[in-house]
Amino acid sequence: MDGSIKNGGMNTLFSIETYQDPYSYFSQLIFKENEIHIVSESTLASYLKDYAKKQGDSFHIYTYDRLQRILYGDWYGLTELMLASKIRTYLQAEVTDPKQYRYLEEHIGEWVKAFRYLVELDLNDLSPVTQEAEEAFLFRKTIAFLHQDPQIQKLCKKRKECPAKLLYKKIHPQLERVYVYQMSQISADQMMFFWQLRAAKIPIIFRIPYYPQYPMVSLGWKELYEQVSRKSVDQWGVNKQSISLTKGRRWVHFLEQKRSGNLFDPLKIEFHFFESLAHFQHYLDWHQDGAQTRQYVTTSYPQMSQAFHDGLSTRLESNILSYPEGKFLYYFYQSSRDQHEIYLDYTTLVECMTSGWVELDDGLGKDILPILIDLESYMDGISTIREVKERFRSLEELLDVSKQFDQLAEDKIEGNQIKQYLLNPFRVFPYVHLDRHPITIRQIQNAITNLEDMIKELLPEEGKEISIKQHMDQLRKYWKQMRNRRKIDVDVEEQIEEILYTPLFVDWEVTRADLRQFFLSFCEQDQDRDQWGSLSSFTQIEGLTLTADEIHLTDLSKRGIDQVQQRGCLPSILSWSWLIQSIRQQFGEQNPQAAKRTHSVMIHYLADKLKENLLLFRLFFLLVFHRKKLIVSWIRGLHEQDEESSYLQLLFQLYGNGKELLTWDLNYEVDVSNVDMKDHRLYARLDHFIEQIPQVYWTDQEVCSRKFFYNSLLELHPIYTDDIHQQKVFALLGSLLSQQAGGKEMVRKMVYPLFPQWTDQQKSDLIEMVSHSPLRESLHFQGIEYPKALIQFQSLETNDQEQTICEVSEQLDERISSIFQQHVEAKVGDHCKTCPYLYACTEGEFTIERSM
Repeated sequence: MDGSIKNGGMNTLFSIETYQDPYSYFSQLIFKENEIHIVSESTLASYLKDYAKKQGDSFHIYTYDRLQRILYGDWYGLTELMLASKIRTYLQAEVTDPKQYRYLEEHIGEWVKAFRYLVELDLNDLSPVTQEAEEAFLFRKTIAFLHQDPQIQKLCKKRKECPAKLLYKKIHPQLERVYVYQMSQISADQMMFFWQLRAAKIPIIFRIPYYPQYPMVSLGWKELYEQVSRKSVDQWGVNKQSISLTKGRRWVHFLEQKRSGNLFDPLKIEFHFFESLAHFQHYLDWHQDGAQTRQYVTTSYPQMSQAFHDGLSTRLESNILSYPEGKFLYYFYQSSRDQHEIYLDYTTLVECMTSGWVELDDGLGKDILPILIDLESYMDGISTIREVKERFRSLEELLDVSKQFDQLAEDKIEGNQIKQYLLNPFRVFPYVHLDRHPITIRQIQNAITNLEDMIKELLPEEGKEISIKQHMDQLRKYWKQMRNRRKIDVDVEEQIEEILYTPLFVDWEVTRADLRQFFLSFCEQDQDRDQWGSLSSFTQIEGLTLTADEIHLTDLSKRGIDQVQQRGCLPSILSWSWLIQSIRQQFGEQNPQAAKRTHSVMIHYLADKLKENLLLFRLFFLLVFHRKKLIVSWIRGLHEQDEESSYLQLLFQLYGNGKELLTWDLNYEVDVSNVDMKDHRLYARLDHFIEQIPQVYWTDQEVCSRKFFYNSLLELHPIYTDDIHQQKVFALLGSLLSQQAGGKEMVRKMVYPLFPQWTDQQKSDLIEMVSHSPLRESLHFQGIEYPKALIQFQSLETNDQEQTICEVSEQLDERISSIFQQHVEAKVGDHCKTCPYLYACTEGEFTIERSM
């Protein structure tokens, strides 16, 4: 693209200062009250503030985004939502093709970004282009429509106020200069802001890291800031003091395309591989002890923030979204409705029901959460309130059937849980044990009806709108009811009331999607969107490098890196050439105002092209300057069709020292150290011990002592929570019951409806795959007779392999000693895939691991 600027006087407007050692450089800075320091990200801003506090309390250090919100507060938050609403309204009137409208509606967010981008460049229109696409034509019409709206005209006028005047008014009346630190992703609107300050004769000094002795390391900074300043590097204020690297040498040699060979590098990186997100969450829970000094950094911040929240039992006190009352504002607006249905998934249902906003029967409180967790697999696939109600009706029937099995042998069971299981195989399903909760199905159904009524009152039908002020009035009514029902944390109450009672500068009609964005903007406005507690986005890496004792950089995957590279991109509806053409059309080619905007667009374009170079530099900065410990990891399955990035592979090649990635297990030690193995009384009671264990249970001992320990001594019988396991149990159960009078037709009619989470075809296919075990072959245990076929419920084997019952008397001492060791022995094998305790076992092996 043509980025030439013909106004020669522009070459001297921006100054560049460089540094090499950030610790030394920042510690020697002198801060003045009449200066502003603009930093690229919040952690680096905090680092500078710590040094500034040593010199006083009246210095002005901001991230770029924070400064913009101070100067142009009305341009953020609600304005973005209002623009989306008005664009949606216009498209509804203009677009008649439903398919085209749905596509455009999905991209309204990009259109809002594009409109704001143009306003900040002071571009009132886009020029027509040859062979203009229909979407581009429609976007130009939408811009014209927005500029005719009186409310938006007023907002745009305020946004175009001179930033220098606002700085004098809101920051300091005698502002002398502005320093900008380590800004690698400069967009056109940001560059235009600096041009406007320079037009008011405020000096702008960019301070960046630069290493002339390592030209490839510094390539991105050199090429970007030579264009920002319109000066070659030899005209910069280059810091002559060169650093001597103590760590990160291999990385530098790679970037400089030098052979490292056996180059000594004291840098140590601990590499981890997580088989799944669940493994990473378990890792988080086990490493909470270092939460004050350890920082987690991720390339996939949107996906990881929720996983990070779920993986830590501690709560970030200042984050309203980490409290049940605040999470309601996040989840409630994910539900939707039309004339006939209310749509929501099970996660949304659970979060709303446990938030306190939905009225429950007296005394329930938090008691509802455990039972909802137990029902998760049974509710799999629900998408409407109607389906939820149908599931509960089916569940009531299932519970009734299970109860009938228990009652048939009530006189023989005598409260023995093992006997209950042997005579009622339905008990392997977790959702038939609801009697252990202090809440009934009927009470849950009443709460669901209350949620349904709430959704109908508060949410408009999809495609329809309601007044934002009317909605807020209705929501406040529910809030007052909740405050009367339960005690709420004072800080939470203050934050929510600040949201609910915020004055609205204008009323407008909003959709359900607008309401969702409305509340998210409030919940996030005082939170750094790249940070949640000790989790940060990769964009925060430079500041964290200088402040955190320990950094864990995770999800260095291809898709994670792609997400990093997408930040700061040009809104997709726009193009570089379209912008340049529109600038020349509005201002004329020789106009200095056109030159400034062209230069700004060119800087944005160049920053985009240099993203990979600057990402490599960020890794250099991390490796060379991190304080103490560095961990790098990858999580399988966080993104679909993903794999390790080339950056992770390269780091591992340079610093892995030939070792394999450290795989994190879901650790849970079975500790029976309190059992005295020399106690002869234990062996004197072995006969009694054996009598307490049914013969089918010893099959577990044949394959794995730890599974036997769990099933026989801790849980007393298997309970399968995994959906795949439950499908196998259903198949075995259906196969057994089909051998009774009525056969398969009876099972189809009586049993199929009890398990609505699977289709009838799935259920038939599952049963057909089972090798029949004769129902009438039986075993005995403490006066009861039970089907020998229950051996399959222990192993979940459904094929033709012969299932044998081991003789307990064989190698008795060996069997017993393998159970009563300090740590019960676990044997890895193909049986792990059907073990209900796989996620609690340190040795257990996932199917994917066996296939590698």
